[in-house]
Amino acid sequence: GLMIEKTADIGDAPKAGDEIEYTITVTNTGNVTLYAIRVVDDLVGLDTTITQLAPGESREYVVSYTLLQKDLDAGQVVNDATVEGKDPNGEDVDSQVEITTPLTRNPDLSIIKSADIGDASKAGDEIEYTITVTNTGNVTLYAIRVVDALLGIDETIDELAPGDDPVKFTGSHQLTQEDLNRGYVVNKATAEGEDPHGEKVTAEVEIETSLDKTPALEIAKTGLYVDVNGNGVADFGDRIDYTITVTNTGNVTLYDIRVLDALLDLDATIDELHPGDDPVVLTGSYAFTQEDLDAGLVANRATAEGQDPDGDAVTGEVEIETPLLQEPDLEVLKTGVYVDVNDNGRADLGDRIDYTITVTNTGNITLHGVLVVDEMIGLDELIDVLKPGVTMTFTGSYEFTQEDLDRGSVVNTVELAADEIEEPEEPTEITPLEQEPSLQIEKFADIGSATRAGDEISYTIRVTNTGNVTLYGILVEDELVGLSETIEELAPGESVDFTATYVLTQANLDAGRVDNLASAVGDDPAGQPVGSETEITTELAYEPEIQLRKEADREDYSLVGEVITYTYTVTNSGNVTLVGPFTVTDDRIDQADFDLENLPDSLAPGQSFQVTALHRVSQEDLDRGHVTNRALASGFFVPAGGEGETQAIPVFSEEAVLTLPADQKPSFSVEKEGTYVDADQDGYLTVGDRIDYKITVVNTGNISLTRVRVVDAMLDLDFVIDTLAVGEVWTYQDSYALTQKDIDRGFVRNVVMVGADEVEQPSEKEEVTDLDGELPPVPVPPTGETLGYPLMGSGIILMGMALMYIALRRRKEEETA
Repeated sequence: GLMIEKTADIGDAPKAGDEIEYTITVTNTGNVTLYAIRVVDDLVGLDTTITQLAPGESREYVVSYTLLQKDLDAGQVVNDATVEGKDPNGEDVDSQVEITTPLTRNPDLSIIKSADIGDASKAGDEIEYTITVTNTGNVTLYAIRVVDALLGIDETIDELAPGDDPVKFTGSHQLTQEDLNRGYVVNKATAEGEDPHGEKVTAEVEIETSLDKTPALEIAKTGLYVDVNGNGVADFGDRIDYTITVTNTGNVTLYDIRVLDALLDLDATIDELHPGDDPVVLTGSYAFTQEDLDAGLVANRATAEGQDPDGDAVTGEVEIETPLLQEPDLEVLKTGVYVDVNDNGRADLGDRIDYTITVTNTGNITLHGVLVVDEMIGLDELIDVLKPGVTMTFTGSYEFTQEDLDRGSVVNTVELAADEIEEPEEPTEITPLEQEPSLQIEKFADIGSATRAGDEISYTIRVTNTGNVTLYGILVEDELVGLSETIEELAPGESVDFTATYVLTQANLDAGRVDNLASAVGDDPAGQPVGSETEITTELAYEPEIQLRKEADREDYSLVGEVITYTYTVTNSGNVTLVGPFTVTDDRIDQADFDLENLPDSLAPGQSFQVTALHRVSQEDLDRGHVTNRALASGFFVPAGGEGETQAIPVFSEEAVLTLPADQKPSFSVEKEGTYVDADQDGYLTVGDRIDYKITVVNTGNISLTRVRVVDAMLDLDFVIDTLAVGEVWTYQDSYALTQKDIDRGFVRNVVMVGADEVEQPSEKEEVTDLDGELPPVPVPPTGETLGYPLMGSGIILMGMALMYIALRRRKEEETA
């Protein structure tokens, strides 16, 4: 016999990755030796062979197996081992053993929560939480629900095996004022799942996060000075408007805050003030007294006291000083008004300055012992008391001297003193006396009848002292007339006249004027030069004029493309020389078609030159019936001394207009074709068969035709072609259904009539379609039915033509009327 045994050693509470140690013992329990014994254990990977095993002999094998998580989840490991060999007769001998190793299961779950408060210290700040869920057992857990009501977390972990990384959840809680007032936040989180056998596994955690309570109270105060009477000075009746603001600057609510300000008689209570609330604003006013003004400031103290949520006192205090500016000030204004006593319009001896002096206490305290002295006008006054806002006025006059006039100004200073002002500002009034050394030179020209070279112009030159001081050594010069004279002395208002003549030159006439410059220079009493000059331009009657004559090489034209040659004759018809560049322009000829390269540089009076240009006749010229050209010629007149075209005066001719008539030849042709058509295709000439007509109108003249009227009574056609260009073809197609009378007659006569506005007589075209021979005839109706029809048809056609001719003539007469 053959026996196999198996034992397991699991050791401590197992977990995935731990090992079970197996001992496998094979024993020959028979009485014969066994051979080729194969020992197999698939779980541990054992597959070995014992060559022979004597009766009673054993072999032992020690192997190990590494636990898997699924083994732990199952709670056991089942292991089979087999042994098989041969007896001496070759018969099979075998044995098998199965061992079940129970595993201890330890389902466990851990939940941890941490808080990061950061710098959260006020309502609205956030605390960041981290929740960590870990499988601390040795079996897989399922459907683990994680709940944190405060953070709004409700999540499920589908599966969490032992050794898996912990699952983390994060969330934040926004602090409320209640949290801060309480001083802490309590937060609880739970986790609940199932082990592999569906048993509940739970865990919970609760943490308390402390919050720092920092009760604080701030009271601030501002004072705004109000100038009640609007005088710009701190004085009685003005006030200070105070604004007291109470602010909760801590992070907890404050209660029953009492605010006191004795100066404003303020006693107010704020029931409750939360952090972040708008500051509570209290206001009051204080009208300061003279004592305050004398002291130069107003001191004011305010206090605030309340309680925090724990009942502890929280206080705040503020004191401000509002300065009152003491402004001892004295304003002295002095004005001087120049009086032109002799009313001569300038400063001179005998004139005076009238002074007005005003002394005003512009400060906010009373001034004493105010002394005002002005020696120039004989003023010496003492003001014992001068209250704020009070003004004293003093007046006086000063008659200035020649020395003042020579100096050019009067300087007057007021001397001041006052008990409360150490060095009052002493105003100085400077009244300028304008020295007006002035010299005027004038020139007058009498041209008389001077119109040509050799005629004379008479000049008068006048020099006048227009200032208020005497001038000396005045040199008067006029180079054009050869004048050079000296005036030794010239008093204000005096004048000296000089006369001279000038002979005109041709250059003057070409320039159209005579420019003449005269100057006078002398010295004022200080030896400073005083001068004046005048330039007079005497206009001369010049007549620059250009004349243009235009001629054509033919009397009319009749063809498109026909070339008309124009000749332009340009003549200087004025009395001064003209210079180029000369131009000839024509509104119907491009400037490039003129040959202007060989034109003269200048053109003396009476001289001429010619240019030619070509015009190619267009259809529009023929349709218009004439070519009207408007031409201009131009040159320049350059006054003597002018350089370049920028100095030139353009001279234009009168417009030369030439109209060349067109030899208009309006005409058209009319063609009409008629083709018989067996409409019913019965092979017979029958009623209902038709004639297809084609009418062609062609403009065969040399001008466009307008309102071309085409009339065909038989086809009920009366059509007007608005415009038919030269060579243009107009076509019209229509059909006429045969009548029995047409068949009986044996032919169809059709007349089309065409007229146009430009053609005197309308034209007609007759088309006769012979029906005989086209197809076999049909039975002939009684003889009397066809008699007179051809005559009647011809009469209708002639009548229609006459009416159309009358209508066309009447319309043309109305248009030309």
